Amino acid sequence: MWIRSRAKSTWMTMLVGSALVLASWRGAGAASVVAKPVWPPPPDLARIEYVGSWSGPRDFSVGTWKKFADFAAGSGSQQQMLKPTGIAIVPDGKRIYVVDAVRLAVYRFDTAARRVRILPLSAMPHGAMMPFDVALDADERLYVTDQASRMVVSLDSEGKFLRGIGRDSLARPVGCAVDRVRGVLYVADAPPGPNTPHRIAVFGLDGTFRRWIGRRGIEPGSFNFPTYLTVGPHGELYVMDTLNWRVQVFDPDGAFVRQFGRHSDARGDFDRPKGIALDALGNLYVADSSWDRVLIFDRAGRPLLDFGGRGAWPGGLQEPTAVAIDADNMIYVADTNGHRVNLYRLINTTAADTTAGTAGQP
Repeated sequence: MWIRSRAKSTWMTMLVGSALVLASWRGAGAASVVAKPVWPPPPDLARIEYVGSWSGPRDFSVGTWKKFADFAAGSGSQQQMLKPTGIAIVPDGKRIYVVDAVRLAVYRFDTAARRVRILPLSAMPHGAMMPFDVALDADERLYVTDQASRMVVSLDSEGKFLRGIGRDSLARPVGCAVDRVRGVLYVADAPPGPNTPHRIAVFGLDGTFRRWIGRRGIEPGSFNFPTYLTVGPHGELYVMDTLNWRVQVFDPDGAFVRQFGRHSDARGDFDRPKGIALDALGNLYVADSSWDRVLIFDRAGRPLLDFGGRGAWPGGLQEPTAVAIDADNMIYVADTNGHRVNLYRLINTTAADTTAGTAGQP
């Protein structure tokens, strides 16, 4: 079965992670530990494998000596991430953009060239930003939600300001997502206060406001502090309705389709759900920042597995937020209080493993 109890999975994974940490202290010539944390742990068939983490340019340095020199000189310390909260991936998966809400910057990781470019957000025409999330369109234009100006800032791939979107309509933009096929930008708007409207704004990529989806409430189609968004392969909008502790799905016209989730400490339930993403097989991933884990669900909303676990060890998480997945099922998780992005990979899994009636079968 895919499912593994949270307690046992966490204990086994921490054991593997501790072995990796201890291995780093061994002297030269000692046998190295090559195993990486996996979920579920042995003897079950692994489905998720930890790959590594990025915290800034130093992780992309070429060669051991350059890394050592950077560390000795402290040259990388002022460039390391502090609070990553948003992730977006170009269609070919070669560049990954990460928003850092404290650095006031977007990190552009170029996996082909092994380079990192830091795009500052502190000198925009309207002043310094309070960024939260980022999305990309098909032409690699960035859309960064900015709580300071109460709008979405559009930038080119080099960080040049293009336009502001939604200043006359948004109050506190948080998560955003782009439907690249239909040319639509979705923005979750969730201002603080008990009587403020919580809803999803829909814009054209030229900044034209189109409509609102939903209102504040607990009934289907309504929201209570929506945060992160993602778009499915057929234009479905997935909304993490955080303080209603559920995922809601809407069709491309904004009509409510379905929902799942509840507030509980049982396996597969939510406490502080945030980031949301789909893999190439249609499985849904949700980062829960209270559990410090990422939960995986099948297309029907049934829990399959969770991975991560609280801690700074390899593969561990400390208040995860954003999640993004590329076409090859490489999973990127913003480990917000770990000051890094963790990379995982879906393994040993095909579409047949997650279709209705067979979900959870190895």
